[in-house]
Parts: sequence; structure tokens; C-alpha cells
Amino acid sequence: PRARATLQDLAEARYLLAVATGKGRRGLDRDMAIHGVDVLFSTTRCADDAPSKPHPQMLEDIMVEL
Repeated sequence: PRARATLQDLAEARYLLAVATGKGRRGLDRDMAIHGVDVLFSTTRCADDAPSKPHPQMLEDIMVEL
């Protein structure tokens, strides 16, 4: 119930937030915007960007970017 508030608190505390998901870019962007959390994340990676989990590429890309 407090997921968005918790993410907001983390972002305000200057934590770098990221998402790595097997979902496609269109679905990820839509869902994040619907829930109003898209502006809280520094970066995202999805199945359109790199091989899906458990392959480590998404996480490696995120770590390099952050």
C-alpha cells in the first residue's frame, strides 16, 4: 500500500533507483506512468534493451550507467 510513498522517500533521500524487467519497453513505460513512479527512477532496462533475466546484461548495464 505504501510502495509509491516508499519509492518517493528513497528518491528524495538521493538513492538511485532502477528497474530491470523481462517486460517490454512499452508495457514498462505505461505501467510506471500509470502509477506515477516513472520520474522517480534514474534508469530502466527491459527485454527490448538486453537479454532477459537471468542473463546479467540488464543489471550490468544499469550499474555502468549509475
